[in-house]
Amino acid sequence: MLWEVEEFATEFESFFAPEEEATANEEDGRKVSYEFSMEIPFKEMAQWVELVFCERRIASECQIVKELDCNLGKLDSVPVSATEFLCDAGPILRSAKEHKAVYKAMKLIPDIRAQLSDEELKELSMCAIKEYWVKGSTVVGNQGFYAILKGSARPQAKFYKRMLGEDLDSSCAAISTTSQATIFGFSGRTMLVRGSCFGTLETAPPKMQHILLSIITEENCEILKISSTDYLRIKEEIAKHEHVAKEELIHDCPYYRNWPMLYVFQLISHLKWRQFPAGYVLLKGGEISTFVGFIKSGRCNVYREIEALVKLPLGKMTKRIRQVLVGRLHEKQSFGEVSILLQTPFTCTVITATDVKLGTIDASAILGLDVVTQMLLLQTAEPTFGNITQDEINFEYINKETQKEWQSVKNKVVQDVLFHNGITPGLGKWMHEWSHPAKRWGKSKEQASLSCCLSDASV
Repeated sequence: MLWEVEEFATEFESFFAPEEEATANEEDGRKVSYEFSMEIPFKEMAQWVELVFCERRIASECQIVKELDCNLGKLDSVPVSATEFLCDAGPILRSAKEHKAVYKAMKLIPDIRAQLSDEELKELSMCAIKEYWVKGSTVVGNQGFYAILKGSARPQAKFYKRMLGEDLDSSCAAISTTSQATIFGFSGRTMLVRGSCFGTLETAPPKMQHILLSIITEENCEILKISSTDYLRIKEEIAKHEHVAKEELIHDCPYYRNWPMLYVFQLISHLKWRQFPAGYVLLKGGEISTFVGFIKSGRCNVYREIEALVKLPLGKMTKRIRQVLVGRLHEKQSFGEVSILLQTPFTCTVITATDVKLGTIDASAILGLDVVTQMLLLQTAEPTFGNITQDEINFEYINKETQKEWQSVKNKVVQDVLFHNGITPGLGKWMHEWSHPAKRWGKSKEQASLSCCLSDASV
């Protein structure tokens, strides 16, 4: 705020006509110190100072917004302009469009994208704030994670950033071997520019509380701040929502509807979310399942393999392995329990028909459950389509092949009839351009008479 006082000092002097003289600095042409007469009413002076400060702040903010639009580089790819999502309004005053723009901007910063999941980013974008720091300020990042949006800074210490999952023992060992003067008197050539980050998302452990993750601004800076308190709160909320979603998924499956909550919680602690694209082979027939799957969304096809006689083009018959669709797995269904517990090969091949989101429990976690839970699994779960006999599979295959052959014969007969009658599909004698029945009655009399003449000539 010091430079703002210096800028409007001349204006202040001319308005109130101070009686004392001001010392002028001839080099920069700015007033350095003032002593005003006490005869000026204090209330009037305070109101005028507040008004001038407000005008100066609005003017400076407008200038900052203009510079942001020109200098944000990568952030210009965000559909919402920088003037909207980097406005000075607090998170509560932002619109949904501005929150979305902040989320997209945060995804462009590598250190933020590497630490946070997509769900965490969306939540944190609604509480992230922007701070202004003047040149020469010391910013301590022990209470949050910071990203420089504009300006540059220099680290004050050797360790100015701590990422999530970083090994604390190695960091503490490195700090202990480094002299205190080297850490806090760090004078390296590292320069933090736009997009660089410092600070931490987690509270520093007791071993590192004496270390300040601080920087010194080299110019006026605008910095995005993610509070560590907000991160821990959002992380806890997401964990609660995931726990509820896992509980609902397991309880909605037919095999687990009557399970006591005590045993459901044992499964929840091992369940993890996984995404699979369409056409992905989840389980292959003849192999022991490597996980138990609970379908959250999507659909899977279940196939059984049989040996079938296939006719080759020259009329020779040969045996080939063919897959027969025996069923489908939908949402809120599970598979793989019996194969893991009994260590028997899976009789079917499961392939995703659409994009599928699964809750999976690894085979090692299932085998590590207590005996009571394993026995409960064996009593409630059933083999996936294990009640289908080989005769039913053979009949299904023959029926599918018969339908396919009959469809091929019908198509060949229709094509031969059309060809011998000189009819080419897609090309007709008349070209109708009526897109709606009402347009038929809108034709002119000339068009109607012309169509009648054409029909008579064709007869």
